[in-house]
Amino acid sequence: MIKRVVNIIIIIAVFSGCKNRLTDDLINNIDRNCVKQNKSSCTIVLIDATRFKWDKLYFFGSWTTSDSIRKVIKLKYDGEDIQDDYRRMVFVYNNNVVYEEDFKSFDYSKSTINFPDIIDSLLHSNPPYLTPSNAIFVADKGKIKESCVNCFEYSLSPVKR
Repeated sequence: MIKRVVNIIIIIAVFSGCKNRLTDDLINNIDRNCVKQNKSSCTIVLIDATRFKWDKLYFFGSWTTSDSIRKVIKLKYDGEDIQDDYRRMVFVYNNNVVYEEDFKSFDYSKSTINFPDIIDSLLHSNPPYLTPSNAIFVADKGKIKESCVNCFEYSLSPVKR
C-alpha cells in the first residue's frame, strides 16, 4: 500500500513539473517559427499558441487588485492581486475565466515576453480586451543588455487591422 502511494506521489510530482506556461509556449513558438527560420519579422496568432479555448483576453498591470480585475471582466474572479513588476493575462471563454498567468516584462535572469503596445485593460475604453480575431502580433526577439547569455526579450506588437 505504501509503495502504491509513493508511486502516485511521484507521478503527480513529475506531471505537475511538466506543465508549460503560456509565456514559455510563446517563446518556443517565436524561436521555432521565426528565429530558426531566419525571418526578420514573424507573425504570432495567439489563438494558435494557446492550448485552451478563449474568446476574450484582458491585460492587467502591476499592483492591480483582484477587485479591479473583477470590475473590468464583470465575472466572478478569485485571483490574487498582481505583484510589483508583473503583468497578468486573464483569458475568458463563455463568461468563465479559463486561464490566467502572470509574467515579467523585464528580467535579467531569464527570457521574457512583453506586449509594449498593449495598454492595461483598466485603461481601455471599448472594449477592454482582445479577441482571437485581433490577438495577432508581430514578434521581435531582442537581447536584454547585461542579462544572462541566453536571456532575451520577446516583444509582441499588435498587427494593425
